[in-house]
Amino acid sequence: MNNVSVTRPYRKRRQYTPEFKARLVAESQHSGKSVSRIALDNDLNTNLLRRWINESKEMDQGSSPAFVPIRLPATVGHAAQSS
Repeated sequence: MNNVSVTRPYRKRRQYTPEFKARLVAESQHSGKSVSRIALDNDLNTNLLRRWINESKEMDQGSSPAFVPIRLPATVGHAAQSS
């Protein structure tokens, strides 16, 4: 008998540019298409696109301070009592 061995070709891990990721995240937020549809149209796994969306949200939250100082007018307690 002949022993035939079939091996799958090695597929290298794909790398995506930040611009590509940002474009797909923006499309998922503004186009009205589902995340699954956008992922399928771009030959991606849906979970990968969801991860990019979550990472984008985390970066947006991290850029704004949690505490924003505001200036209030000085209290006029002494002036109000004397008049």
